[in-house]
Formats: sequence, C-alpha cells, structure tokens
Amino acid sequence: MYAGLVGGNRPRVHSTPESGNQVDERNVVHPEYLVGIIGGLLNSHLPGENSQCVTMQYEFLAPVYCGERIETIIEMIELNTVKHLATFRMDCYNQDKKQVITGQAVMLVPDQILPLQDREYKGGD
Repeated sequence: MYAGLVGGNRPRVHSTPESGNQVDERNVVHPEYLVGIIGGLLNSHLPGENSQCVTMQYEFLAPVYCGERIETIIEMIELNTVKHLATFRMDCYNQDKKQVITGQAVMLVPDQILPLQDREYKGGD
C-alpha cells in the first residue's frame, strides 16, 4: 500500500560485487517507510512532548525485506540547552545484526523538558 501511495511499484534491483545487478524476488520494505516510523517515534516520544524535528539525515546501507525484524537504536549524542537543540543518532539492524540504516536527527526541544539546572529563571523578583 505504501509503495502505491508514493509511486514506488517498480522492481527492486540489488547490486553486490558477487552477484552483479539482479532482481531480488523478495518483497522489499521501502526505506522511506522505516524512516517515517523513526520520525514518528522522535516526534511523539523523544526527547519529549512538543518537540519538533528540525532536520533528519539518513543513509540506507542494505535492503530490508518483508518479515525481517528490525532493531532501532536511538541515542542522544548532543544537547545544546542554549539553542534548545538535541541531536540524536539512529541505527537500525536486521535480525542478523547487519546494519541497514544509519542517520542523525536534530530536534527542537521545548523549555519545559530541558534539564532543570539549564533553565533560566524568567520570573520577577
């Protein structure tokens, strides 16, 4: 269904040095679909409510096939409390521990979820 919505109904060709260009008959999961799931997780759970994704960069390292189990690891690698930006690293692995996606996202973090010691006092005297 996703492939039909984005116009990606053509056969997938996977190229490796050993096999050359060949059509793989297995059904491939569109990598953009996986990135959409990761983006949804970031926007709804990490770093917290009302956060917004500013940028997302990713690289597709290997195809993901229907039925594969994908483990996604998201790690905050930087927090800029002055600019309210959190940078996350994202890595996805299939059940054989082969990395299939790597990427990075920068999220705009609202003041109320920043660490308490980094908040400025904005009240009166």
